[in-house]
Amino acid sequence: MKETIKKIGIDIHNVIDADPQFFSMFTQDLISMGWEVHILTGPPKEKALKELLMWDIKFTHLFSISDYHIAMGTPINYDGKGNPWMDKDAWDRTKGDYCFREGILLHIDDTERYQQYFKTHFCLFKK
Repeated sequence: MKETIKKIGIDIHNVIDADPQFFSMFTQDLISMGWEVHILTGPPKEKALKELLMWDIKFTHLFSISDYHIAMGTPINYDGKGNPWMDKDAWDRTKGDYCFREGILLHIDDTERYQQYFKTHFCLFKK
């Protein structure tokens, strides 16, 4: 019988960065037990990667909402700080769609409005 790969999604901002020491240990333990750890975030991968390396967060996959929508040709505007802005519904549904496509068992996020777009399990994180 083939074993199912266990997969978890974790947001960075207001989740991992709320307790990086815990999430460093947590992600390391999950991977050592054979889990896939998917980090899902809004900013570009290059920015997220710097943060994850700084906090010693282990992961198997890194997904950026911004990078995804740029690749898909979604119309995007940028504010004065370089932050991307797009259709709110398109942005809000992206993590839920990704988790469904990738077979994520549980996603941990601090943004409650995303929950309505999840067909998989969603854990609202508040610290």
